[in-house]
Amino acid sequence: MSVTIDHELLTFDEKLSSSLGTISSGITTLTSKVEDVNSAASSVAADITSNYQGDGLASALASIASLQSAVDGVKAGIQNGPTKAISMAQSLLDEIKALKELKEEIEKLEGERNTAQNSNDKDKDSKVSDLNNKIQTKENEFKEKHEKAKSSLSELKTLNPTVEAKSASTGSNGTQTGTDTGTQTGTQSGVQQVQVDSGTGEIRTDLLNLQEGRVNTLDYVGKNGKTIRTYIYVPVGAKSTTGLGVTLSLGGDGSKNPEGSKNEPNKGRGGLAAGVGKQLSQGAKYSGIVVVLEAYNDKSYSDQNYLATAKELTDNIVKTYKADSNKISISGYSYGAYGTEHMLTKYPNYFSQAVILAGGHGVTAGSTKIHYIIGSKDGVYQSVVSGVKKLTGNGKVTLEVRQGSDHGINTFYPITVNGKQYANYVEFCLAQTKSA
Repeated sequence: MSVTIDHELLTFDEKLSSSLGTISSGITTLTSKVEDVNSAASSVAADITSNYQGDGLASALASIASLQSAVDGVKAGIQNGPTKAISMAQSLLDEIKALKELKEEIEKLEGERNTAQNSNDKDKDSKVSDLNNKIQTKENEFKEKHEKAKSSLSELKTLNPTVEAKSASTGSNGTQTGTDTGTQTGTQSGVQQVQVDSGTGEIRTDLLNLQEGRVNTLDYVGKNGKTIRTYIYVPVGAKSTTGLGVTLSLGGDGSKNPEGSKNEPNKGRGGLAAGVGKQLSQGAKYSGIVVVLEAYNDKSYSDQNYLATAKELTDNIVKTYKADSNKISISGYSYGAYGTEHMLTKYPNYFSQAVILAGGHGVTAGSTKIHYIIGSKDGVYQSVVSGVKKLTGNGKVTLEVRQGSDHGINTFYPITVNGKQYANYVEFCLAQTKSA
């Protein structure tokens, strides 16, 4: 399982890696101008002393000395404030770069391990054991450096409490709204709290504040008190369009962290680390509304309150954007595959279509059509196929085997179902209408 870099660190890197040099240059220029003022004041003082011996000399020199003292204060403020912050920011960027390189090393080793596991070599077990040891060593190194980077970011925020890993301006409603980070931000923590009035059931207008054409990060608080971190993509023009499709996406172990909790962003499972979430974070655009759910521990996707809150959020999105209630779909990869089956079991006639990738036991769900995708070299291939094949005769469940693919199946290839091709399985989901 690949390690994950904290989303706030990645956002910090994204925002500052290309602009810190310009900021630093600006501070250097400002410092130079301040020094020029100081030099000019010294020159004026020298000229006055040489050419004027009147009664006002002492007063004039005292005024110049006062100016120089003020200038020295400005210079010290720059050195102890922006200059120090820039130095710390550069060090943090270097730490994040090292984390990225270490993450690539770990992923490469994991790929070698997967290849070894699927080989017929006599020394297969020895190779796998050796690679596991190397991975464990690298993961320990990653964990140590990751904690240091997070500590550096916290220290930087302490230096300046207004430092946030985002670019934001205050909206008319007093909340923080993201600019070009690709993420909608609501409260000071960068997450918008969306709640439903427990008495009337009426939704607040927060959902209408989602920015179109990008990912919006929200903590959705359901009527039952359950909080779900969500990443919601709303296509451009959604507010003036009716009948859009809405699809839920449940990710795999891409961002699993044992410290995960509903209060810790990107320390759960799924999220923006892999699958649909990762595609969105990299700028993918879809024709409908895409809701990526993040699980905060091993049991989230089987937690009945969690599932109920996910459905409640979906209902409110459909209501807010006048989407088509007959075009609500769901997909899940790996750990999310089993979560998708839990949703289908709890709400068997709610979805028009489900796509379940690299996991699952095999379920039927009322009128919902279900398409399973599994790689022939996936470690769970046998268990998935044996469960799903028993159900494929009912016309609602279909199975697609990708020959040669393992658990890291490339999920974003064109998909053909019933003779019709779609750009990827997300677009396939968004296009499906509930059966009569």
